[in-house]
Amino acid sequence: MTKYVILGSGVIGLYTAYLLLEQGFSSKDIRIVAKHVPGDLSHDYASPYAGATVNFVKSTDPDIKSYYKYTYQKLGEIRKKFGASSCGVDLTTNTESWIEMPKKEQLEFFKSYNNNWRELKAEEMPKGAKFGLSYQTFVINSPLFIRKLFDFVTSEGIKVDKREVKHISEIFDSNTEIVFNCSGLGASKLGGVEDSKCHPTRAQVTVIRAPHLEGVRLHWNESANYMIKRPFSGDEVILGGFYQPKNYNRDVNGYETKDILKRVTECFPILKEGQSIKDLDILREVSAFRPGREGGVRIEKESISGKTVVHNYGAEGTGFVQGLGMARHAIQLAIRSSKL
Repeated sequence: MTKYVILGSGVIGLYTAYLLLEQGFSSKDIRIVAKHVPGDLSHDYASPYAGATVNFVKSTDPDIKSYYKYTYQKLGEIRKKFGASSCGVDLTTNTESWIEMPKKEQLEFFKSYNNNWRELKAEEMPKGAKFGLSYQTFVINSPLFIRKLFDFVTSEGIKVDKREVKHISEIFDSNTEIVFNCSGLGASKLGGVEDSKCHPTRAQVTVIRAPHLEGVRLHWNESANYMIKRPFSGDEVILGGFYQPKNYNRDVNGYETKDILKRVTECFPILKEGQSIKDLDILREVSAFRPGREGGVRIEKESISGKTVVHNYGAEGTGFVQGLGMARHAIQLAIRSSKL
């Protein structure tokens, strides 16, 4: 059997597998156990409609800051390695604004690794914005990207055991040395873990086709307002959105779609001259669960039944854009690797 077991095949689990291979660990020693894999559709699994861009870091937590910075740097390497259209990672221009000024330390940290930025003029920002930035960054076609990661790690020889795990001890065997628990929302019900701090954070977005739109726009006021042009998708644009902690509603609410469309068209120049909201080419309206957790991400090592388990979950909606840094931290805890 295998020394290193990764529980979960979402982006955090696949980032972990990718980094282990990159650091020279044999694929024969690594196994992924997961109920869902890329291509599956479930509210309990990574959403195929997630909009992912590496944006400004509001957190002052040094770990979170390091996760974002490392992921930003590694995504550039991954894009170069696989090719942008193959892995779904492309460069874009973000314009991001707030109704409150970010802290000086937040701005200084962001500018320390993102050199292609400028401050927005008042006329470039939505009504009520106090500060804004334009900067070059990465935008991710999330289903294409997660599929590429999965295909890569399996082509390198990592085996996948597709099954549901009720208790974490089910994946232990005599050769198991380390388990990376990347089970996301599943950590709340996983026997041996049962993290009561885990909860879904509900999202709802509207996806339109809009060849005339480019880039990413984000505006943070009392709501989360964003327009994300998904690369290599046939001009799909994700409009959002909602962040609703502990909301277990899987339905798509028509009144929330109307709210999204009203907000984003007021914030950003989405409509062509003479157009109204009813003229938008709406492809789909979807809801999904982000893997939230009170207190934020959990990256922690413990011993369960004599086995080393490193927990790595709770990224909510940021798994794609800080997950490489999270995976690096988990591997360092587990293996004390000086290479990462």
